[in-house]
Amino acid sequence: MSSEILKENHHYLKACILYEVLQKKPIFDSYQNFCDTVGKDAMEYPDFEFWFYRFYDGNRDFDYDRSADPEPKTLMDMPVKLMYKIVGNLDPVERNVLRSVNRAVRDVAVSLSPVFEKMEIEFHENNFLAWKLDNDPKLYGKYKELKKFILPGFQVNHLRLITIGEVNLPDRPPVSLSPKSVDITAGYIHQMITLLSITKPGELESIRLESDFSMRMMDANGLKIFPRIFKTEQFKQAKHVDIDRFVTNYKLFLLNCRHLHSFKLRIFAHVPDKQFRVLRHIS
Repeated sequence: MSSEILKENHHYLKACILYEVLQKKPIFDSYQNFCDTVGKDAMEYPDFEFWFYRFYDGNRDFDYDRSADPEPKTLMDMPVKLMYKIVGNLDPVERNVLRSVNRAVRDVAVSLSPVFEKMEIEFHENNFLAWKLDNDPKLYGKYKELKKFILPGFQVNHLRLITIGEVNLPDRPPVSLSPKSVDITAGYIHQMITLLSITKPGELESIRLESDFSMRMMDANGLKIFPRIFKTEQFKQAKHVDIDRFVTNYKLFLLNCRHLHSFKLRIFAHVPDKQFRVLRHIS
């Protein structure tokens, strides 16, 4: 007998459900096994659940007429306040799953934008990423997993971005975030510029740029392209900047920092006293 004919035989389907009940397995495992046996389109989960618990309670009447039963409640019958309370306690991953239920539930999930104090993203080789929120455990995946994780309206106050090893970053930022401050540690200056583009200008107030101490960015080409950072909208609209050790043209740096409320420049090379007097005059 073909599987399509069996799907139309309601007694056969209920016999399969009764079999699952007798196996004394959790209902979700039972439903998965039921679908593997007769097909995923044979019966919707709510119907399976009804017959499963009816058989579980000892009612074995396969011909029970459900037409007289009250219409079963659905997720959308839940009070709106209760739904908002539930969604408010979900993390971004769980909210992302909830968005796939239906449009109404998705709207609730999106409307309650999660706000976090800090987020850290590590960029590894082969487009591999690791990220964490606040003090939560790290999550791992590719760029597409990170994009799914960042829900519309996602907010974080402090963002830390780190490159690990020889990383080839995409030309376009994988995500767009609106932190108040960003802390970037990278091996090359062009990586810093790419990572800085993840943040939204205007929203970003503080920028901290730090080398990974490998000295890779200290080569002539790296130092040559560093002034490109001054041309980014993120830098132009920032209020506070902290830069670690790879600025060599101090005059150019100060000329581009006049709009800032404050800046910190850590110098690891000897600077003549005469140079300091020139810098003081510029500032």
